[in-house]
Amino acid sequence: MKVYQAPSDISRVPLSMGGFKKFGATVVPTVDIKTVAGFKSLIPSIPDTYFVWVFTGTLTVVTPGRYYLCTMSDDGSNLYIDNIKVVDNDGLHGDKQVCSERDLVAGQYRMNAVGFNAGSGASMQVTYKGPDTGGVEKPMLSSMRRNSDQLSSGDADYLDGDQEPESAGWKMKTYQGPSDMSKVPASLAGFRRFGAIVVQTVNVKSLAEFRSLIPGTPDKTFVWVFAGTLTVAKPGTYKLCTRSDDGSNLYIDDVKVVDNDGFHSEKQVCSDKDLAAGQYRVNAVGFQGSVDASMQVTYKGPDTGDVEKLMPSSMSRNSKQWSNGV
Repeated sequence: MKVYQAPSDISRVPLSMGGFKKFGATVVPTVDIKTVAGFKSLIPSIPDTYFVWVFTGTLTVVTPGRYYLCTMSDDGSNLYIDNIKVVDNDGLHGDKQVCSERDLVAGQYRMNAVGFNAGSGASMQVTYKGPDTGGVEKPMLSSMRRNSDQLSSGDADYLDGDQEPESAGWKMKTYQGPSDMSKVPASLAGFRRFGAIVVQTVNVKSLAEFRSLIPGTPDKTFVWVFAGTLTVAKPGTYKLCTRSDDGSNLYIDDVKVVDNDGFHSEKQVCSDKDLAAGQYRVNAVGFQGSVDASMQVTYKGPDTGDVEKLMPSSMSRNSKQWSNGV
């Protein structure tokens, strides 16, 4: 999500953000903002009037078929799939929903939802329904991908080419695993990626939760990676843990510190490590062979008052990959 200053005479969604002042950027799980206050809570520098928003993400379609795509906004908004406008809800108006139908095959689609506020209230929601939602209208989920940060010079050029925002959280990705997988793979090279999303903690308790976060994730034989940064304020001995079904490993600065690998039901393994004050690159990697799946990363030590807690992360860009040596 990005927000820009709009001209005072705005009456339609602009075709470009070129020259517009950007107020900020953040990552949100869905497009579901109902008030000006809701916008300002996400990016506090947004003014009360005359601003433009851009939401960029990736829609993963698992089941092909006809989908209803909708925006509800105050004022106008448009929705684009792979740079093609599919919903036109533009112009000056109060909260209004407009939908369109589109036949989608299985795969990933670049989505851009763009709208503006010209005074008084502001709202923006993106929903859809179709085979993947059981025919029920739901907020559209996004598996945000890194190469969706720029639109081509087709219908519109909404993004200014800067990098995605630095966001507190874990970058989660899932991949197709080999059918004979029995341990955490040493590399993900050549594996098909289903999607990526930012989560606040590593606390996924079921296969259904994995699939709700990244809808393209299959029922079995997949691999997950959570990448983030642990900030240690107080040096000392920390107990680092993963709880998973099936196996998982935890790496700090590419060194394995927890080995919870192999085929097994939900099981916790911990290890102690002396950590100095500072920041550490952390990667939690696991796999599901069949039946259910779960993954949690916890820790305890001086920073937690020696109470086991879910490990927080200040996500860093250089955590996007774990090395081939892990």
